[in-house]
Amino acid sequence: VVARIDADSVLNNRSFFINSCGATDVTFSNTSFQQAFVSNFLWRFNIDGNVVTSNVWSPTITFPGPGRYQGELLLTPGTECGDTGQVFVNIYPSISADFSFAYDTCVAGPVQFTDLSVSGSGTISRWEWSFGDGERSMARNPAHTYRNPGNIPVTLTVTDINGCQATITKVVPYFPVPALIVIAPS
Repeated sequence: VVARIDADSVLNNRSFFINSCGATDVTFSNTSFQQAFVSNFLWRFNIDGNVVTSNVWSPTITFPGPGRYQGELLLTPGTECGDTGQVFVNIYPSISADFSFAYDTCVAGPVQFTDLSVSGSGTISRWEWSFGDGERSMARNPAHTYRNPGNIPVTLTVTDINGCQATITKVVPYFPVPALIVIAPS
């Protein structure tokens, strides 16, 4: 049998790294090979000095908060056909995306977007804006000029220093007053 866990990264097919952004309940996906030959198995985690175990194939384990936790998955322990996978769980602080927007309704000019996102890690390192008209920006607080009025869905995705991401979409009602058109007789 071969111990395998669905993970964010794997080292030497023996160490499995799982990252959780904000959520302290982590569900593990046991993808071990030769399940028919697994006579017994055990998940074991060291959580703040306490050993937490589970005999569920793909368990959900609750961690106390942000930090790094270590555990293992043992398949048919104590036999020649057994295998063990090391599990490393990183619980990162939560991240949330948010923004505001403003524009002069009397002029068909740019919309100013202001990032209001928050990360428990303290540092957001990347901003990805999709303005709903095919245009994009990586600036933190961009200005964008639309060619046509309408209810335009704008999406912001932020990434913090831990690689945690959050996305929000808001509809921007872009209806500036059109320019004055003067029609004079010939």
